[in-house]
Amino acid sequence: MATGQHGALTHAGGVVFRVRAETEFLLVTAKQNREHWLYPKGHIEPGETPEACAVREVKEESGVDATIVRVLDDSVLVLPKGRQVIRFFLMRYERDEPAAEGREVAWLPLAAALDRLTFEDTRALLRGAAGFVPDRGRVG
Repeated sequence: MATGQHGALTHAGGVVFRVRAETEFLLVTAKQNREHWLYPKGHIEPGETPEACAVREVKEESGVDATIVRVLDDSVLVLPKGRQVIRFFLMRYERDEPAAEGREVAWLPLAAALDRLTFEDTRALLRGAAGFVPDRGRVG
């Protein structure tokens, strides 16, 4: 099992971007509370790498195929069901199709994505990730 800065990794997910007239970021609604907006993420399956998990979860939750650009910070969530250590990756949009899970999906420019995200830790992650986005500011 992969280990991160906060212990054994349990989950992985992606901060996905695409470049249109401006750079947009992918957000999805939470599984348990559809009023919460966050990044696609999920449990790392036995034998699965964090990278493979992130790609799989982005696809399952949003219908988006994405390529990993770089590793972002690990996050820790302490929930009633237990502690999650999550490895996030900055990922580039490739293509999309209907999502398997039926969550609501939004592509938003940075300021709007920061406003839409429910939790401060996810906003902090996006602020950091945005600085690593290639071609930022270019019309695509």
